[in-house]
Amino acid sequence: MAPPSSALASVLGRAGHAAGAGYARPTLLLTLGKGGTGKTTVAGALAVHLARQGLRVVAASIDPAHNLGDVLGAPLGPEPTPVASVPGLEALEVDTDRALDRYLEKLSSEVQHAYRYLQVLNLDGYLDTLRYSPGVEEHSVLEEMGRLLESARAREADVLVVDTPPTGLTLRVLALPGLSVRWAEQLQKVRRALLDRRRAVEHVLGPQSARLGEREVVLVSDETRDPISRILQRYREAMQHLQAALQDPERCGVLMVKNPDPLSTVETARALEQLAAFGIPVALVVVNKAPRGGEPGQACGADTAPVFPYPTRYVPLFSPEPIGVEALRRVAAYVV
Repeated sequence: MAPPSSALASVLGRAGHAAGAGYARPTLLLTLGKGGTGKTTVAGALAVHLARQGLRVVAASIDPAHNLGDVLGAPLGPEPTPVASVPGLEALEVDTDRALDRYLEKLSSEVQHAYRYLQVLNLDGYLDTLRYSPGVEEHSVLEEMGRLLESARAREADVLVVDTPPTGLTLRVLALPGLSVRWAEQLQKVRRALLDRRRAVEHVLGPQSARLGEREVVLVSDETRDPISRILQRYREAMQHLQAALQDPERCGVLMVKNPDPLSTVETARALEQLAAFGIPVALVVVNKAPRGGEPGQACGADTAPVFPYPTRYVPLFSPEPIGVEALRRVAAYVV
């Protein structure tokens, strides 16, 4: 199973003593679960509770079906907005379409700069097709997670709470850093081999060049001056940094949110196995809408699967649905 996380316990232990504390900011807490389990409610409740404890909290939704603003009872946009009546809490809902555009614009700019002498290949038309290519959505969400971490760090937030997309997409996103590091390493090997061949040609024929409009561009053979090598190195380092953050049990923790029904339990078990394969630590399992909430260790309705080897919290079915800060405080009492 996935490694246990101490991130949430550590954050709760620091509550009220955040000022001047010497620890790495921000702690990353992710709510994960299939659609309809209540992970957005848990994310909102956790963010409200931690902010009420004196911590600086940024809560972000990267689920395309945004509900974080509805749960908090506050209008949210794509940039952090203070939540009224909860000092220390800012929240936002990421515009996932804009995030995809931003990712493609960045990719287009880098490729066009690196291969500007190959305009004959119509790179603009090629890059337009990337929007519909497999894996592009996952990469854009991953880039957005990295941007959220950097933004929260710049704002000196103690905690970043992220309400993630449904399980399948999120697991594919969380798999990407490790895969991307290995992919970049292999591409770097291929690029070095190409540069080695350029150097071999240079020894015989001298420096090689390509014509760019009216200018000639020298084709470099030195890895430190090669724009493609620099792009690959930056990408590899960014993925290594993000992978390290996601795998650090003291700085990152997943709250798996499930309902007390067999299908939700089976999906949770599969998700925990995949988190283990990625090395992503788990802080809590939250059984939401349980017939008997707040009774850890007690069987809940149809949930007859073996108890997961993580701290488990049972949240009862609230009626009416918990919306607004005060309702979320009541939910938080069962979660933390």
